[in-house]
Amino acid sequence: MISLKQQKRFIHIILLAVMLSTICSAADVALILKTSWNHYKKQKIDLIGRPLADVDQANLSLGSQGKDLTFSETVSYVLFRAALMNDKKTFDLVWDWSVANLMRRNVPRVFNWETSRWESVPECKKDYLFAWRYTPNIKRTGMGGVIYVPESSLTSFGWRNGLDVAPDGDELIIASLVMAHNQWGSRSGNQNYLNFAKNMSHDLWDKCVAIRSFGLIETFENPSSPDKWFSYGDQNGNMSKSLEEEKGNTFLQVQSFNSTWFGIGRYLGGADLRAMDALVFKTRDNCGSTLILEDNFGQKIEMEKRYASTTSLQEVRVVLNKSGSFNWSNVKNIMFQPMDDRFVLDDVRFVNKSSASQEKQYVLLSNDRGDPWINPSYIMPFLYPILAKLDVEHPWELLGIQSIAMLLESKHITLTNQQGVVFKGNGALFPDWCSFGVDGKLGELPWAQDGVVDDYLFSWDAFRSFYFLSLTQTMLPGTGVSSLLKGKSYDFLKGKLMSDQKLLGGYAIDGRNLAIRGIQYEYPSTYGVYAAYFTAVGDAASRMKMLDKLQGMYDRRGYWGGEAKDYYKQNWAWLGLEFSHNKGRNIAALLTIHDQVAMK
Repeated sequence: MISLKQQKRFIHIILLAVMLSTICSAADVALILKTSWNHYKKQKIDLIGRPLADVDQANLSLGSQGKDLTFSETVSYVLFRAALMNDKKTFDLVWDWSVANLMRRNVPRVFNWETSRWESVPECKKDYLFAWRYTPNIKRTGMGGVIYVPESSLTSFGWRNGLDVAPDGDELIIASLVMAHNQWGSRSGNQNYLNFAKNMSHDLWDKCVAIRSFGLIETFENPSSPDKWFSYGDQNGNMSKSLEEEKGNTFLQVQSFNSTWFGIGRYLGGADLRAMDALVFKTRDNCGSTLILEDNFGQKIEMEKRYASTTSLQEVRVVLNKSGSFNWSNVKNIMFQPMDDRFVLDDVRFVNKSSASQEKQYVLLSNDRGDPWINPSYIMPFLYPILAKLDVEHPWELLGIQSIAMLLESKHITLTNQQGVVFKGNGALFPDWCSFGVDGKLGELPWAQDGVVDDYLFSWDAFRSFYFLSLTQTMLPGTGVSSLLKGKSYDFLKGKLMSDQKLLGGYAIDGRNLAIRGIQYEYPSTYGVYAAYFTAVGDAASRMKMLDKLQGMYDRRGYWGGEAKDYYKQNWAWLGLEFSHNKGRNIAALLTIHDQVAMK
C-alpha cells in the first residue's frame, strides 16, 4: 500500500513534470516562431523589400508566367508578423518598398492595359490605400508594376487589373502600423506610422464602406461615388462628372459637351427586381430622362420620364413596366440617358410598398468600385474600435456591430454551384464570397460560377474569419462575437474533429465534404487558424490536437507542409500558432490606442 504522504509526493511530482513539459513546450513554440520567421524572410522577401506571394500561373501580364506576384495582402502579413516579432528592420524595409510601389497616391505609374502605355495613376485613385497586386515583367518590358484596366475594358480584361483595393490587406496594414507606433514610436517620413494609419483609415471608409438598404443604389455621400458610375455617349462629345455639395447634401452633376446623346450607368450584377414597383431618384436642372435597364442576357428595356425642370432637387418616380420578355430577376445595369446637356442625380433607389420600414446598414465591400460584393473574411471587428479613434469622422464602431450581425446572417445563406446544385448554409460556416442585392439580402456573387471562385464554399477565404473573430473575442468579449464562435460553429468543427480525427481545408457551406479546389486535404494554414479558434473558445484538448497536427507538418528548417515557398500556408500556420501561444494578449496590448495619442 502507498501511504497518503507518498501519494501526495507522487501527485506533486506528476504536477511538476506537467508544468515543466508545458514550459518546454512554450519554449519550443517560441523557437519555432523565431526560426520560421527567419526562414520566411530569406525565402519570401527580396533584397529591396518586396514581399513575395506565389508565382503567377495565369501569365497575368503576358510576361509574368512563373514569376512571383505581390499582393497588398502579402504586405500586410509580413508587416503584421514583423511587428509581432519586434523586427523593425524588416518592417521598415518592406514598408518603404510598399509605400513607394503599392500605395496608390505614390505609385509612379500604372500600365494601362487598354492603351498598352505607362500612364499616371487616375486622380480618383490617388489615396492612401494600396493597389492589390504588383505584377512583374509587364508585356515583357522587363518592368514590373501595377496594371490598370479602365472601366471600358473591365468586362474583357478585369482579371488583369491590379489597381483596385482589397480591404483586408489595408486593414491589417493599419493594424501593423498601430503596433509599430506603439513599439517604436512615430517619427518623420515613412516612419510616421500613426499618421499613415489615420490617413488609411479615413480613405478606407470613403472608398470601401457602403450603405446596405432595401432598394438603395446610391446616395452620393461617398467621395468615390462618381467613379462607380460609368459613362457612355457618341464619339463627338465629352462628358464631365463631379460630386457637388449644397447645404450639407452631396449629389452627382453630369455635363455634356457636343453630345447628341449621352448617359451614365451603374453595374447591378444580377439584381432581382421582381418585387420592385418603381425607381425613385432626385434631380434638378433638366426636364426628363430615359431610364434603361439591361439584363444579363443583353436585353434592354426603356422607360421615358418627363418632368418640369426645377432649380431645387425634386423627387421623380418611374413606375417599372413589367411587360415583355425582359428578365426582371437578373438585371445587370441601370442607365440614365438625360434629355438635356446637364443632369443632376441623387438618392437613387428601387421601392415597393414596404420600402419605408427598411433600415440602413453599413457594410465593408470587397472593392473600391462600389460593387456590392462581400468577402466575409475581410471583416475584422477587433479593429474597428481602433479605426474609430484614428478616424473620428466615421462610425466605425457601428460598422463593427452591424458586421457581426451580417456574419451571423451569412451562415444561413443559400447559394448554388455551376451545375445549379443548391447549398443552404448550416449555421456554422461562412461563405467565401457573397453579395447583397437591391432587396438588401445576402445572395449569390454575380461571377461566382466561373470555375475559379465558388461562393458556396467555406474554404481558402472564409476559414480566416475564425482567426479574426478569435482575436475579437480576446479584445472585445462583450460585442456578441461569441455567438459566431460557439454554438453551431463549435458543434460542427468539434464534431468533425472527433468523428474524422482531422479538419479539412474547407467544406461546402452546408457542411458537405467536396473533392473540389483541393479543400479535401489537410493543411497547416487551416490548422493554424483552428489552433487559434480552439484557444479562443477555451477547448484545450482540441487546441492540443491542432498543435500536434502543426507539429507533424513542421520541417525544422523553418516551414510547414513541405512547400517552403507557399506564402499562404506559411503565414497562416505561423499566425495561428502565434495566437495560440500568446492567446492574443500581446496583439491586444500592441493595438491599444490611448485617446490622447489618437488626437495628436
